[in-house]
Amino acid sequence: MATAKDKRVSELRKQARDINKELRALQNVERISAGMASWKAVDELKQKYEAELKKHKMTMKKLIKMPIYYTLAEVGGTRKARDKSEPWVQEALASGTSEAQMIKEANRLREAYARRTFGPKRRKKTTVGAPFGSGKQKATAQMGVG
Repeated sequence: MATAKDKRVSELRKQARDINKELRALQNVERISAGMASWKAVDELKQKYEAELKKHKMTMKKLIKMPIYYTLAEVGGTRKARDKSEPWVQEALASGTSEAQMIKEANRLREAYARRTFGPKRRKKTTVGAPFGSGKQKATAQMGVG
């Protein structure tokens, strides 16, 4: 049988569990409200940038796909940088590659990217006024079957 002391210990443990549960709930509320505030701030920033991008006929998706605007590029390589602070740029300069060569390579690569991305799009050529519609009709007409 449970004694009065055991019942009291059981009650106190139950109260401790309830208190700990309530403390966790309060901490979760604080964490959730901080997350919501952060989400709101980021969403406002996103809306601001989307409005600015719309002025330049750009979308967030296109912006994410777009590479950085680099001023230096590895000669014969794939690495690109905005300035000379990158470690690979320092190594290349130390090994004898001139900054002028890297700038020239960056200009060439940027121009090629701009032509591909912002240049006019090529359209497929279509035949206008063809005497026969489908390939099957052309083949039967050439064979004289008809």
